[in-house]
Amino acid sequence: MVTRISFTELVNVTGNFREDNMIGLGKMGIMYKVVFPNGSFFAIKRFFESQFSEGHFMSEVMTLGRLRDINLVPLFGFCYERKEKLLVLQILMAI
Repeated sequence: MVTRISFTELVNVTGNFREDNMIGLGKMGIMYKVVFPNGSFFAIKRFFESQFSEGHFMSEVMTLGRLRDINLVPLFGFCYERKEKLLVLQILMAI
């Protein structure tokens, strides 16, 4: 089950995507570390604007949401609002 998460909530938990929460920069987007209010650790991938069409992004979300393997970080949720596309990945320990 993949949860839809509001962009406002992701802005809040990342401190408006503060640079000190950034853990990676790639060709497709920027990765941030966050701790949700319940104490769970997550990595949030914020895609650059032109990377995916809506259909392609949602297809990726559905595919990643179905995958379960001990070698993969599970997809917890996603955000698709306006031009923003983000994936929320659950991790088991602090980064």
